[in-house]
Amino acid sequence: MSVLGGGPVAPSVWAIERFGQQAGRLAAAVPVQLAKAHAKAHATHLTAGLKKRSPYGVTLAEAVREYLRS
Repeated sequence: MSVLGGGPVAPSVWAIERFGQQAGRLAAAVPVQLAKAHAKAHATHLTAGLKKRSPYGVTLAEAVREYLRS
């Protein structure tokens, strides 16, 4: 399930078995939400002027949880 090509992402057999009709929506939504989480964490990191990477990682982890819930 690579998104490098930028085209539509098809759900795996496992995802279809696990999530049924929602599998396609999930396969399309997850990369989008992860990109949003990264953008938020990166913007926060730059705005705060942080030099170390660990605060970025903490912010990214929280943003991932936040965006995957939505």
